[in-house]
Amino acid sequence: MPECAALYVSVGRSAFSWRGPQSFCAEDFLAFAAEEDVFVAEAAGEIVGVLTLYQPESFVHALYVSHAAQGQGIGRALLALAASSTCGNLTLKCDLANRRALQFYDRLGLERMGGGESDGVAWVKLIARRPIDADGIAIRAASPAP
Repeated sequence: MPECAALYVSVGRSAFSWRGPQSFCAEDFLAFAAEEDVFVAEAAGEIVGVLTLYQPESFVHALYVSHAAQGQGIGRALLALAASSTCGNLTLKCDLANRRALQFYDRLGLERMGGGESDGVAWVKLIARRPIDADGIAIRAASPAP
């Protein structure tokens, strides 16, 4: 799980320029991942994507794909696997400043359903009301380290 936390910190700090680096700490990731289902994408023996899912609410807490692996269907495949593992429609929050992610979710057909603000950052809540196709990419579920 430390590799997943490192990916979360690296991608989070570089992609979310409007948030301070303190917003992405390995300890935070490990704490919430211990309570959630974790899905991992690997390529050439390295972790290139991670998604955490809070099952009781079908809520995607985190979805991070390494910069080198973006655009290869990793995020789509992670979302498809998470969607297939839960009974409800997946939901997630996305910062409005995260235009690239919003375009990705729009392409997948997620619907916007309200929003809010946290720590001065506006966000939108999204829901996946229809299936997400993994597009042939295999992803595995990971178990949190004891």
